[in-house]
Amino acid sequence: IAGLRSGYCHGSRFFYEAIGKGVASTHGGLRRDTSTTFVMSMLGDLPPALRSQDILPALARLREVRQRSAE
Repeated sequence: IAGLRSGYCHGSRFFYEAIGKGVASTHGGLRRDTSTTFVMSMLGDLPPALRSQDILPALARLREVRQRSAE
């Protein structure tokens, strides 16, 4: 399920009540403002843009570099 418009959520009524009636969107939105995020790390610099599936491998590479430089 993907939302095409902000201000709507998909799921059970319980979910809607639990997160509040003022929800702007939920995950799965196709709009840029509901699918953009950021990643911060103290391991080193990350590329300026990453797909979600590339975040953990990028962090693993930074950990490897840090471990090698500590040896």
